[in-house]
Amino acid sequence: MELSLGELLKKGVEAHKAGQLQEAQRLYTTIINVQPNHADANHNMGVLAVGVGKIQASLPFFKAATAANPAIVQFWLSYINALIKLDRTADAQAVSVKAQQQGFTGEALDQLEKSLTKQGLKINKSVAVPLEAAAIPKPNILDNMQLDQAFRVAKRASKGGNLEQAKTIYQNILHKFPHNKQALKALKLLTGVVLVAQQDPSSEEQQLIISLYTQGKFKQALTNASKMLDRFPNSSLLYNITGASNAALDQFDAAVNSYKKALKITADSPETHYNMAAALNDGGNVAAAIESYKKALKLKPDYSDAYKNLGSLFQENNRYKEARDCFDKLTDRYSVAKALESTYFLEHYDDFNDRIESIAKKNPSNIRVAAMSAFAAHQMEQTDAYPFCKKPNELITFSNIKNHIPNHNEFINTLLVEMNEKNTAWEPKNHATVSGFHTSGNLFSKPNKTLKILESAIEKELELFLEKFKSLDNGLIQNWPKQNNIKAWYVRMLKNGHQTSHIHSAGWVSGVFYLKTVESPEEHEGAIEFGLHGYDYPIENEDYPRQIYQPCNGDIVLFPSSLFHRTIPVLKDVERCVIAFDFKRR
Repeated sequence: MELSLGELLKKGVEAHKAGQLQEAQRLYTTIINVQPNHADANHNMGVLAVGVGKIQASLPFFKAATAANPAIVQFWLSYINALIKLDRTADAQAVSVKAQQQGFTGEALDQLEKSLTKQGLKINKSVAVPLEAAAIPKPNILDNMQLDQAFRVAKRASKGGNLEQAKTIYQNILHKFPHNKQALKALKLLTGVVLVAQQDPSSEEQQLIISLYTQGKFKQALTNASKMLDRFPNSSLLYNITGASNAALDQFDAAVNSYKKALKITADSPETHYNMAAALNDGGNVAAAIESYKKALKLKPDYSDAYKNLGSLFQENNRYKEARDCFDKLTDRYSVAKALESTYFLEHYDDFNDRIESIAKKNPSNIRVAAMSAFAAHQMEQTDAYPFCKKPNELITFSNIKNHIPNHNEFINTLLVEMNEKNTAWEPKNHATVSGFHTSGNLFSKPNKTLKILESAIEKELELFLEKFKSLDNGLIQNWPKQNNIKAWYVRMLKNGHQTSHIHSAGWVSGVFYLKTVESPEEHEGAIEFGLHGYDYPIENEDYPRQIYQPCNGDIVLFPSSLFHRTIPVLKDVERCVIAFDFKRR
């Protein structure tokens, strides 16, 4: 059986330690050929090159390692030491500054400082390394092939303290991909610190704290900002950082107190009122949160994020008229769909139908609108006027990986091992997963050999899906995307694991590949249920179409992205592992 990358790395390290350098080089090279940005393999190749006197050849490997995982001090030290051995002191100093900008503290910072001092270099946080030049595409031409580049530049901008540039990049991404969760989360984090206050501490200290915050090191950011406030008590930015950090740590009362102090300094800051509103809402003070959002909008009438949050808050509290008024201020896909939903909740059915017709003309492929329209048509016993996919529950296909791969059991086992080596988050926010782990990003952005095989199989299944339903007169089929663009992620559920009913509003056709299913299931545990209902839509007729499918290992299930689906909770103390995916429009 083909070895996983983790197993190859382990064997490479063992050969390296045993002095079997050619074998170590072969193994590291194999890993890099599959995953060019593999941090450990690149670093070890650099170390190997230095060990045999090929110092110049080590530099590209060290550079790749620090780019792939900048949080590892040793990668930076190896890179810096190699430059010094080549008498490239200026370059070594520049790389040391980049290392310092990673926000190292405590033992890691001490290790870096000692090594630099030994080499005749100094810690100098005031030296700024210019952001690498990279043209960020305009919103109307940004596509998925450019997303990775855009995210990399945005992250570098955040770490370097250039928050406005980072914010602009994330906004550009969301202009083209309004439901991109990575960009939404990053933009939310930045909102807490991108302010107009200028009477703040010196730039290098400010950048360090902002870097800690944007990297999710909230405790460190809070500690450093709190200490700095002793010297700069009139810094609105520092109070916003302490507030945002406290909120990220679920310390909402402390967050509110920080925002109150910030507002004493800059009372006319809409961003601070916005941050205050979010903390108040998360802390359970809905009435005060609403007032804070209103203050933010009074100061900044075109504050779209404030309208979205306030509209969602109104909707969550059954204040549908006010929710619709907020969403009607905006024209993005999400807001248009939320305004439509509020209209349905209000039982303004004539207005609802008028909106459906209007949206169909302007944007006939809003996935969330399609889901709402299909459900409402059934409930009101009328024809679905939205053209995307009128009966999504009738467009489901079932297949198995064995139709594409002879040694399918071995393939499944290999892929399962590789997926369990991935970094995952427990019950990630804004996802439907409960009692389970979830990867971030796209597994197919830089796929290894195994994932390429899976991607090819999914592409063939999509072709079969299109062929099966090609005679249907709906937007899903007639406006089928011309290029394959598939995003995939891994979900691993444990006992009680399930997913609430949801759709994939950024997709076109969605699907699931089952790696590990529940053996001898009871009460349909681990099964997938399809239906027209979700998101707490009010139900008049309980007899809406639904379907339960109990999967087996290797199954591939495809369905319209506008079709609600959920996972029935796993009852046994076992795992249920899948790769979910979206075939998306560009």
